[in-house]
Amino acid sequence: MGVQTANCGSGNRLWSGVWDGATWASRVASAAQPTGYTYSNIAVAWESMSGQFLVAFGSGTATTVSYQTWSSAGLWSAVGTGPNMAAIPNSLTLDAHPVTNKIMLAAQNASLDLKYTLWDGSAWGAVSTQETNVVETKNQPFVFLWDHVVSASSQVNASSDDAEEYGPGVVAPSTLGQMTLNSTDLEMVEDIEPVSSGTQRIGMRFSNVGVPTGATIRKAYITFRAIAADAPNTNTGATNLTIRAQAADNPTTFTSTAYNISNRVTTTASITWTPTSWTSGTDYATPDLGPVVQEVVDRSGWTGGNSMVFIVTGSGSRSAESWNLNSGAGNAPILVIEYTNGSSGPSLGNVITVAPTLVTAGSTLTATMALTASQSIAGVSPGALTITPTNGVSAVLLTGPNPTSAAIGALAHDLHLDLQATASTNIGQLAFGGDADDGGSNLWPWAQSNSVIVHPPLTFQVTVNNPATVNPVTNTAYQGHQRHPALAQQHRADHDRRQHRRPSVGRPGWRSRPGRERAGRLRRAGMRHAGERWRGGLCHHR
Repeated sequence: MGVQTANCGSGNRLWSGVWDGATWASRVASAAQPTGYTYSNIAVAWESMSGQFLVAFGSGTATTVSYQTWSSAGLWSAVGTGPNMAAIPNSLTLDAHPVTNKIMLAAQNASLDLKYTLWDGSAWGAVSTQETNVVETKNQPFVFLWDHVVSASSQVNASSDDAEEYGPGVVAPSTLGQMTLNSTDLEMVEDIEPVSSGTQRIGMRFSNVGVPTGATIRKAYITFRAIAADAPNTNTGATNLTIRAQAADNPTTFTSTAYNISNRVTTTASITWTPTSWTSGTDYATPDLGPVVQEVVDRSGWTGGNSMVFIVTGSGSRSAESWNLNSGAGNAPILVIEYTNGSSGPSLGNVITVAPTLVTAGSTLTATMALTASQSIAGVSPGALTITPTNGVSAVLLTGPNPTSAAIGALAHDLHLDLQATASTNIGQLAFGGDADDGGSNLWPWAQSNSVIVHPPLTFQVTVNNPATVNPVTNTAYQGHQRHPALAQQHRADHDRRQHRRPSVGRPGWRSRPGRERAGRLRRAGMRHAGERWRGGLCHHR
């Protein structure tokens, strides 16, 4: 729906309306005479689960809070008379619970008292006084927040949802791994009564666990109702238990197939438990199973409403009621999970980069959308890429996105789009923006890329005033075998003449004086002579 607004219109009326994404719709006059102009005398909030809207406001000199609701059908309720604040309610605020339809109302009244009450989704609760004489009259002098810890619970609710598997020490070796699905008690874990089933493995399945995707587990535990142990088993001896969960997104119930507990893959996380002595009829809870439950909830396939299986191993004995004791009407094990942040879903990230950052019109740009998620989410596709141009430049999409959709996880997954830059005669900048979604409840945040400078194609022009006076450029820097043969021969002759030795070309019979010949050898060995230097095997006169 977007956002809710309300303001004092003509005739001092208080109006409420809903923004539907394009227009203000369903506007209604909530109050003919609000409580005043200097107070926050209207408050609004959505019910988190139903989507129903609640608006609370003061009207005239009434000491009660008036209210209206708005449903997704686009209908406003009649104005109702709400809780009595003992004096004219001046400043109001509403705060919705994150995963229920509860909404808290707090009000500062004209007597400067701070009052609060709860909307449960259909009616108001009793009014309580939080503070008296808060002094401040024009500014809202209070704020409050919900403790966003929410709990979910599930109880074993079928005969096949709690089970025992015969273990080491069983009297008949042929029954090792045998499954029992209809026992009236869960013996954790040694069962030495005749006929002994040895050191067992205990399995419990809890269905429809209402922990949402992406939840942070604050605490979890299983509660057992103690039952008298079958002799010679006891509920008082030393017992050491280890509890793990099945590492599965939505595990199935137990079957009579041998080893149906031990053949299940378990979580890495585990919790040890050394229970005290038990008294029949008393409830006992495990230590915090939070790390075990968190590992399950963090699985890519976990979603609210799935099942969880817990497996107990160890030594010693404690006996608890099973589902079969009273055919589900008794005190079978109960799983309780406290969590936060489930309503906000997984953490999602979006970074867009474009390269290159300096291009000529007509060049190809590649926009890369790097998406991340705190858990694996399949079927993610980018939305339409928006272009923010300046000074007449723009871009058109050539190909992409590539891929069109992908599974996004903690490691960034890149989606690519190729675009062609366009420009007029100006130099300008481009920036690109976009978001992504999985077609469901997960929407990646909108992000904007770095800027790209686009310029028109560059041209060069050379102007010659008198072409007749321009001589062609001749390259005479010949070296080694790259020299022109005639020039190379002349260069060698000049060199020999400077060295005062027999020329290598022409003038046969010419001999140099011994001293000069020796000086030439020294120069060739690397010694310098005035006006000359040795370079690359040839002496060049400077």
